[in-house]
Amino acid sequence: MRNERIQFVQLSEEVLVIILGDLDAQSLLTCKRVCRVLARIIAGSVYLKYNVELAVAGMVDCPSCEMFTADKLARLKRYRNSWDSLEFRDSVDLSTQAPAQHITSDGHTLVRILANDDVQAYQFSSDARGIQKYAWTVGFEVPTIKKMKCAVDTAQNLLIFVEKKETPGLGYTSGDLYVCLLSTGEAHPLAACPIIHISESSSDSSILVRGEIAAWMLRGHEKYLQLWNWKSGQLVWHQRYLELKSMAFLNDRYLIIADLEGRLVVHTYDAMATSTHAAPPEGVLSLNLPEREASMPYDIMTLASCPQSSPPSTHVPFHPPFDSPLLMLAFTLDNNESLEATEFAMFISCAAILSLTLQAQSDPSTCSLSVPWEEWGPANTRLVDADWLQSEEMRCTVLGWKACVWRCDELDEPIWLNLFDFTPLGVRRGAHDNPEFVMPISWTEELDPECQTVHFLTGESQLERTINLFAEDVKTSLPCRVNRMIIDPPTLHDDLRSSVTLMTDGIAVHNHTDARAFILC
Repeated sequence: MRNERIQFVQLSEEVLVIILGDLDAQSLLTCKRVCRVLARIIAGSVYLKYNVELAVAGMVDCPSCEMFTADKLARLKRYRNSWDSLEFRDSVDLSTQAPAQHITSDGHTLVRILANDDVQAYQFSSDARGIQKYAWTVGFEVPTIKKMKCAVDTAQNLLIFVEKKETPGLGYTSGDLYVCLLSTGEAHPLAACPIIHISESSSDSSILVRGEIAAWMLRGHEKYLQLWNWKSGQLVWHQRYLELKSMAFLNDRYLIIADLEGRLVVHTYDAMATSTHAAPPEGVLSLNLPEREASMPYDIMTLASCPQSSPPSTHVPFHPPFDSPLLMLAFTLDNNESLEATEFAMFISCAAILSLTLQAQSDPSTCSLSVPWEEWGPANTRLVDADWLQSEEMRCTVLGWKACVWRCDELDEPIWLNLFDFTPLGVRRGAHDNPEFVMPISWTEELDPECQTVHFLTGESQLERTINLFAEDVKTSLPCRVNRMIIDPPTLHDDLRSSVTLMTDGIAVHNHTDARAFILC
């Protein structure tokens, strides 16, 4: 064995770099500890260091970018350091005259539907990723159509909005789906049927886009979920679900539904189907959430995965992963006796869910279709008790490996931002760094300076116990890091406190009238 190892390290450095280039980042770091020769080669190769840095930052290389690897590496380090320290290099006022009635994003472009039915879009700039800022108002062929909600995919130049129609006796409800170009508002040229007619409507509806699929969910008296191929206009999947609360995409084959029974139900779908598939309610796999007391029903507020589309340009050096690595589930447990509710945010590894799903499909005879919490939850989730936020409403968002939970209670108070980073290799490396203070954008005298500290959670179990809520103690240990900071920009209106949206290159803070983009490197 010793002779074989000597023969291997005596290969030329060019050959060793090629061989080591086929390893993942964690294996490369392991090889650095094998011997000094491999450690020197890995440390001296820009290509190998770039691969490691991609994993630490939770990003994916864009091979079509013609930039030199050394330049990509330098830009990637700036990008990661900017997120780690939350150093914003610029802020842009996005306020409008008309209030916004709906706000959405795909990670690249922030889109707002205004009360006058204008649609405004804003793309963040990034020096590190070579993206210029771009803001525009989307024009439409029929500008008088009222718009209710929308979904966006920058890479496909796609905007799908829901018509807002007035129904006698019901007020405003949802209408048809319009498939448009994000840049101009014209009918999308790839859509065979740019207007998708929906037979049922509700005032409580939502829409998501994933590749060629537009997911249309209604939560009125009749709850159902439909998947439309927006290119062909074909309804490919539908389900009536009495307990439907929220849904998210796992990838191009699987979606997941959160119901009011305290379950996460995984379903499969075929985006290219030529006929409609009526999905069974039980799905292909059901994951149980922690058992709660009988008097504590789950109130699911939202289930969200990374809304990230592929990069808007082939010239960017790196971008977040397209498949969702992280799910975020926000819910409350209502105490019927005290009439109080406690908010929670649960972050879930998508890889763990997909692994269980594939096992259940490959051998249904040996795998249970209903998985108890104890068999999947403790090692693959991180449960955050949001009661410390002292907020009337749970506020959180997720993008790629990152998620944020924020609080702002009063009109004149700043926003308390808590940024969670679940990038696997980034958590391990960050645990060995010296934690530094993350300074707020500006201070007010009432704030506790201790909230500046950066906390590292490297996989140790977090015990969650709220008296009279869960039936037993809940343990979760998904590794993460948490950065805390305060946003108190003096140029914003006093009531700018309702929402924070994570973007690939910064964050957007907005309410119905005012908005401001905080841009990183």
